[in-house]
Amino acid sequence: MMGDSMRPLLEEGDDVFARRSELDTIMVGDLLVVPCIYDGVRKLIVHRLVKIDSEGNFHLRGDARSVLDAPVPPEELVGKVVSYRRDGLLVDLESALGRCWNLTAKLLAGLCLGRPPERLGRIFFDLLFGVGPTRAVVVFLSACGIYAGALSNGFVWDDHILVTRNEFVSAPSNLIRLLDPQFYLEKQGVLAQSRPVFLASLLLDRLIFGAAAWGAHLSSVVLHACNALLVYRLALAFSVPGAFLAGLFFSLHPALSEAVLGISFRADPLAAFFCLLGLLLARRGPRGLVGIAACFALGLLSKPSVAVLPLLIFGAEFYWPTGLWDRRRGFWAVAVFAAVLAVWFTFFIPRFRYSGIGVDRFDVQAEMDLKGGGQSFDSGKVRYVFDPSPPMWDAIYSDRHLRARTMIGVFGDYFGLLVRGGPVIVDRAPHLVTDFIDHRFFVGLILLLVTLSGVFVLPPSTAFGLFFILIALLPVSGIAPLYNPIAERYLYLPAIGAAFVFAGLFWGNALRLGAAVALLSWYAWGTAQRVPDWKSDRTLFEATAPPDTQSPRVFYNRAKERWKAGNPVAAYEDYKVALRMHPRYAEAWLNVGTLLRASGKSVKAERAYKRAVSLSPHSPLPAFVFGKWLAERGEKKRAKALFEKAVEIYPHYEPAVLRLEAM
Repeated sequence: MMGDSMRPLLEEGDDVFARRSELDTIMVGDLLVVPCIYDGVRKLIVHRLVKIDSEGNFHLRGDARSVLDAPVPPEELVGKVVSYRRDGLLVDLESALGRCWNLTAKLLAGLCLGRPPERLGRIFFDLLFGVGPTRAVVVFLSACGIYAGALSNGFVWDDHILVTRNEFVSAPSNLIRLLDPQFYLEKQGVLAQSRPVFLASLLLDRLIFGAAAWGAHLSSVVLHACNALLVYRLALAFSVPGAFLAGLFFSLHPALSEAVLGISFRADPLAAFFCLLGLLLARRGPRGLVGIAACFALGLLSKPSVAVLPLLIFGAEFYWPTGLWDRRRGFWAVAVFAAVLAVWFTFFIPRFRYSGIGVDRFDVQAEMDLKGGGQSFDSGKVRYVFDPSPPMWDAIYSDRHLRARTMIGVFGDYFGLLVRGGPVIVDRAPHLVTDFIDHRFFVGLILLLVTLSGVFVLPPSTAFGLFFILIALLPVSGIAPLYNPIAERYLYLPAIGAAFVFAGLFWGNALRLGAAVALLSWYAWGTAQRVPDWKSDRTLFEATAPPDTQSPRVFYNRAKERWKAGNPVAAYEDYKVALRMHPRYAEAWLNVGTLLRASGKSVKAERAYKRAVSLSPHSPLPAFVFGKWLAERGEKKRAKALFEKAVEIYPHYEPAVLRLEAM
């Protein structure tokens, strides 16, 4: 087979097999071999039969063409294609599977190439499929299939904050506001306002599917499948022999499930989507610079992790030079990236609020909510948000040496996750590496050094994959303090590099391919096990792993679910685990006090309430809850003192103000 007129079904280099057939067996849709005159030379071509006119002439057209060939008399028919062979694999078009592939190619051709101009259709197929469309379909359907069960899941965990209780997202008409330049020029008091592309995706879900959780999950699954397809396409653009394995790795790996199954974490797949598009456009050279800049900007407005895109483009050009970026054009590209970053920073910094690491105190946050939060959605409501307790790992924010050692250990954890996958771990906690003899530090350091060495000595596909992992992990490496120093969703972008490494290591002889199949099966099984764990808050927190790998927030949240389900004894045990892990956990002390109070254990409840108040100098809530209970018991003097304390912390805290006025 020569040429690309029958893409996506047939590719250049395929061996095509045909046989003579009776005319009465020929039907529209068959692939026929007929002669044609090209540059004065008689040649045979393979095109699809589109129609048979009243005189019996055949009208054919290539799947990748929008113009019909000249009519072919029936007596010139050479034969009908019955099979083809590609890369040693024989596809029988008369088998059930072969007919399915043939029909899929026919439908795609009709939808994408039959009506638009030929150039547009070819660009579409070049971008999405490249070579091997059958493999592309398998990659896409693998991602959709493994996460199909997510459509029966509900909203869980942070979804309640960013999706179901986010008033901005509840009104699809706010899509218009996101298109208004004024939204980007003024602070709006909107949750996740620094990620407007993420907000736009949630608003589109609400517009199309309403408040149904299955619609939001469908969007996330399809987005992930598109990303897997783009990983495959990018590997093809770099001529990676195992591109198919790269696409499957990304489709099936369990470490990516958190970003896919948690709607509130969709920013990571969105950022990866624009990063992949930007890398693909960079292969076109300077003529794609406008598109690259647009992808860079949209990616930054999804999540800041896309800030590494220019470095990734540089790495791709280093390993696979296109010859299209000379010094002058490279300078202009750097100037464009710098301009996009500068504009984005002016938008992002004033709107980024990261509670818990000393950025905003409660009174500052509440003042912002009071002035802007209600007005921004015209709801007339005031949200009271208090600082979370400092995490049990807060020492890394003040000690940069401790942070460096700990994050090297975290790199080792990430490496293990990308290699082995594993069961769901809802909310990971970093292991604080307090000295250099900790084995986690040594393992992480060795893996980091090996990865750095591999960047320079391994073959291009594997070396670029390792380079990609290192660069993509930079934003979450501790350079800037993060409230969550480790999370599986942070691996979504680095997993693209891991897919390249996987393809480079396992593509080759039968033994290596067999190992790849075994690993992919393991990953698929792990992901399939995780999907039902995300069905609800209860199932998610019940699927928790042992405490040494978890944040105490897991047990705090599981305790709330068990208490809600009518099991206060189990809830109390979970609160004890959370407090044993993190004795300064004010929210847990507050809930323990309320639980003990409901159980009639007043002395222990009072002790827990006092601890919660002492651990919350910037939040009025513990003082108010404790005071409310004392007022119910008739201890009005002590209750009044606590209400006054709450008002002292934040004078606009209306519940406490009203109680004082009533007293």
